[in-house]
Amino acid sequence: MQVKPRYLLILLFLNIALSGIGQNDYLSFLKPDSNEQCRYFRGSLHYRNTFVQQPFNLNGLFISTGVNIARLFSKKFIAGICVDFKPFKGVTSWKPESSFTSSFNASFIPDNTTAESAFSSTIFTDAINMNDGKYFQGNYFGNIGLQISPFPQKYGGFLLEVKRGYASFPVYGYSDAEIIDNSDSDFAFYQVEKMYSASLYCKPFCFWSKDKLGSLQQTKEDWKKWIIIGITYNRMNLSNDNLYGTSMEDIVSEAFWNSYRIQHYVTLSLGIGLY
Repeated sequence: MQVKPRYLLILLFLNIALSGIGQNDYLSFLKPDSNEQCRYFRGSLHYRNTFVQQPFNLNGLFISTGVNIARLFSKKFIAGICVDFKPFKGVTSWKPESSFTSSFNASFIPDNTTAESAFSSTIFTDAINMNDGKYFQGNYFGNIGLQISPFPQKYGGFLLEVKRGYASFPVYGYSDAEIIDNSDSDFAFYQVEKMYSASLYCKPFCFWSKDKLGSLQQTKEDWKKWIIIGITYNRMNLSNDNLYGTSMEDIVSEAFWNSYRIQHYVTLSLGIGLY
């Protein structure tokens, strides 16, 4: 059997890298450290904002949790599964940015194939233009992915997450809409089921110390170490969108769809929690 050159290079690299790590060094790395926190579970509450008007609003309060699988064999780092979810819709209304609204109105093509698709077309245009007391209000979202933090209690405790999820955008004003199944809610719901994101969090007051957090008997100075700031890149793909069986692609021109099908958002967040 012939081994490809690139695999030989990988094996050579691993051999060189591992040859400098003795068994005692590895066991020392795994040995528990009383100052290391690294719980099995982590949790935090965040508020995020784009600070600029976008076609869709991703702002709001959300919960972030995680399971630290690495804790099964080491207290030194975090590696595992993370979940974000936003169960709070929010109370503020919002309108897409003006260029998106103008382009949508110029390219709008009602889908009158069925009564349901015609009604969904009306929901789209009413929500985007805030017609007749109907508008977008808040949002919901959920994500699941992987998390890693090589130094949770030092150097700011940087935590990286890579996730996939969905978003739901409620449209107010449809309590009497019998043609759609919205469970007697006052809202219709526009769903986007293809969201990708990458988040980088850090604890700005944990750059120079690695004290264990968690006790409620802490000073004001200690409580600052619970503060978490973050930046998230969000990639929203409207290809898997749905408004009661109708996609936005069905009611707009090809040029509009090609321009807005893939959207990019950067959000900043401030939170409090433990990891």
